[in-house]
Parts: sequence; C-alpha cells; structure tokens
Amino acid sequence: MDAVTDLAGTLRCAAASAPGRTAVVSVREGRSATYRELDEHSDRMARGLLGLGLVPGDRIALWLETSIAHVLLYLAAAKAGLVVVPVNERYVPSEAAHILGDSGARALVFGSFAAASVDELGLAGSLVLLASGEPVRGSVALGSLESSATRAGPPAVQRHP
Repeated sequence: MDAVTDLAGTLRCAAASAPGRTAVVSVREGRSATYRELDEHSDRMARGLLGLGLVPGDRIALWLETSIAHVLLYLAAAKAGLVVVPVNERYVPSEAAHILGDSGARALVFGSFAAASVDELGLAGSLVLLASGEPVRGSVALGSLESSATRAGPPAVQRHP
C-alpha cells in the first residue's frame, strides 16, 4: 500500500514535506496547528487510546464541537485503527444515546457542552473521555491521555479486519 493512500500516511507525508505549514485553523478557539503538530499530537493520542484497552476495529464516538481536538481525535482514531462514530453536537441526550447504543461504541469523547448529559446516557462499561470542561464522574481527561502516552515514535498504523 502506498504511503499516501490512507489518512495517517497522508498526514505523515504532509508533516515531512511541510512541517511548519498551517494545517488547520479554529476561528472559534483562536488557534491553529501545523502539520507537524497534528502528526505528533495524533500519534500520542493514538497510543493513549490503545493504552486504554481499545483495539483496532473498536468504535469511538465523538460528541464534540468543531475544534482542533476533534480533528486530532479523528486522526488519532485512524492511526489506531478505530472507527469514528460522529455524534452531532446539537443532539439531545436521547438522540446521542440512540447513536451510541446502535453503533456499539466502546468509548465516548465529549465536550463541555455535553457534560451535563453524559450521566443520562447509561454508559456503564464504556470508556468516557472528556475533551474539555469540568470532569464528569468516571471520565478521563483527554489531556492526561495524551501526556500519558510515550513520545517514542509513531504508532504503527493499525488495520482492523
């Protein structure tokens, strides 16, 4: 398989050829990230997600507002071989619960806007990751996930069956 035929390979090529070039801009957050930053942060996130016990082929739901963290998680999931289940940020808890139950997601990453609704979702046995805001009972802060991962080299791009 050619190095640029998948998302992770495409990002690695961009990071190698134009590491300092701006890759994504978040006007709402007032910040941007370069290709190198996206590649390095998504590598650590991928290792962190796999370190939590997720395995290639597992589904991870992203209930997030549009942000750089959302892009990073999508890239990290691709590198870890996880399947992203997008949950619209405008969904009410019952709609999000339906998506989560129907998809079989093993993990949920949510933003601060959804924090008050997470307890209503009945996520017993699921990994719950907090992207931003105040912690919710049983959640793991996304920042600690990335900082707990080793920095040694990129994860092998995982393929699920």
